[in-house]
Amino acid sequence: MSLNYFKYYLLLLNFIFLESIALANILNPKIKMTPYDDITVGAIWNDWQNYPNGRPLDLVPIANETSTDEFVLAFLQSIEGKCKAGWAGISAMSVDSGWGKFLTDKLTENNKKYSISLGGANGLNLAFTCEINELLDIYENIYLVYHPNGLDFDIEGSFQSDFKSIAKMLKVIKKFQINHSETKITFTLATMPEGLTAEGEWLIKAAKSEGIHFIVNIMAMDYGYSYNQNMADYAIQAANNLFSFLKIQYSNYSDYDIWQMIAITPMIGLNDVTTENFSLHDADKLKTFANQFNIGGLHMWSVKRDNPCSSSFVLPTCSSNNNQKKNYEYLMHFNN
Repeated sequence: MSLNYFKYYLLLLNFIFLESIALANILNPKIKMTPYDDITVGAIWNDWQNYPNGRPLDLVPIANETSTDEFVLAFLQSIEGKCKAGWAGISAMSVDSGWGKFLTDKLTENNKKYSISLGGANGLNLAFTCEINELLDIYENIYLVYHPNGLDFDIEGSFQSDFKSIAKMLKVIKKFQINHSETKITFTLATMPEGLTAEGEWLIKAAKSEGIHFIVNIMAMDYGYSYNQNMADYAIQAANNLFSFLKIQYSNYSDYDIWQMIAITPMIGLNDVTTENFSLHDADKLKTFANQFNIGGLHMWSVKRDNPCSSSFVLPTCSSNNNQKKNYEYLMHFNN
């Protein structure tokens, strides 16, 4: 075999190898973690000359360290019970003032995507405090100020059973989606391992009736003190039961299409229900499941909690998981 022929042979083998990897990635895509970040936690206050009302922490270094490409930024809520949007419902952190643009601009400059989450467990939902036309103006203004890749509607607390406000919200979301069809819409809902709550099922049926295209993101957490076994197994059980429910609602969809409608969000480390602890092993197991079925999204609560500590209480700045040894270890498990 001549030297030139041998070189060509090696080049051909290398080409075939690289093409095989590329094809495998297409046929078996890896689900990337898109973590939530409560952007008011750990806000920077010592840059007061440029940001007198503070600014969020820059997430780009964390993204680069953990191979994270996208975030969900939380939470926009009603300011003082009015039809005005602010981060954590704080007047000084209003959408009108552009609070948080430091972060969204940084993410955009570094080719990172982000969704914005409205609602949450605490505070007032804007759909409760705004009339229908005002609510559309609020959503349009959020889009104009931040240009998010998606809007996430986190339905928790007493708002879950406010069917009148939710119906109003859904009508506005449909109008918004007509204007911004490229913007992903997600409903983040409480779940049990056995499936969605009755309120969650009602919302899904109502959203379908409005003709909204959406992803259902289940909060795989806080089931109750009797749920004290493997948290990954509970999350997988909840996802499978959601699949069965959606398959009935969308009987003409393929299995692939249904799984693409499903996202899962565990609360890493110690949960509010303290018999529940989502471990690093749970992260590995859930990631394997997500990749196996190519689900529509995998999230976690939250970036700021992805730090080790030995607390026996739930904290916003660490996981309360003694087995976590370094910062962002959950993100690294999910993404690597």
